[in-house]
Amino acid sequence: MNLRTLLFWPHLIAGVIAGAVILVMSVTGVILTYERQLVEWSNSDYRSQPPSAGAPRMPLEEVLAAFARSGPGAVGSVSVGAESTDALVVSSGPRTFYLDAYSGRVLGEARQGVRQFMSDVRAWHRWLAYEDESRPTARAITGWSNVAFLFIVVSGLYLWFPRRWTWQRLRPVVMFTRTTRSLFMPPAHAYPARSAIAS
Repeated sequence: MNLRTLLFWPHLIAGVIAGAVILVMSVTGVILTYERQLVEWSNSDYRSQPPSAGAPRMPLEEVLAAFARSGPGAVGSVSVGAESTDALVVSSGPRTFYLDAYSGRVLGEARQGVRQFMSDVRAWHRWLAYEDESRPTARAITGWSNVAFLFIVVSGLYLWFPRRWTWQRLRPVVMFTRTTRSLFMPPAHAYPARSAIAS
C-alpha cells in the first residue's frame, strides 16, 4: 500500500466530517457579515419626517431630553444617520429605540425578529448552537475542524499532483486545463481497430 492510498481515505473522511462543520461556519459567517444591513432593513420603516424641505433637525440635547421624559430609561448610545429622513437610534440598556430627528417623538422599538435570528446564527457560528457548559466542547470541535481542514488542503495538494513530475502531466494541473484524454485512460492502441470489430 503506497502513500497515496494511505492518504486518500483519511483525506476523504476528514473532508466529510470536518467539511460539514466548516460549511456551517462558512454559511453563518457570510450571514453575519450582513448583520448591520439586515437589522437596518428590518426597521427601515422608522423614518424621520421633516416638516418642510430643508428644515433643521431638533438639537440632539432636546431630542434626548424628550426621550428621557418619555421614561424608557437612561440613554446608552446615540446613532445619527446622514440622510434627512434617517431616524435617531438610541440604545437604552438592552433595548433600542428609533426617534424622529425633528420632533423627538419615539417612532418605535427595534424589532427583535432579525436580531434574534442573528443571535441564533452567531451561536451556530461560534458554538454550533451548544449552550452554557457545552460550549467548550463546541469550540474544540470547531478548532479540530480547522486543523482537519489544513490537513485536507495539504493532503489534497499531494493527491492532486501526478506521480511523475513531467511537464506533460503537470501542465493540466497547474494551468487548470482539460485534456482530451485522461492520464488514467488506456492508450489508443489498447482498443481494437474499427475494421477488426466490423469483421
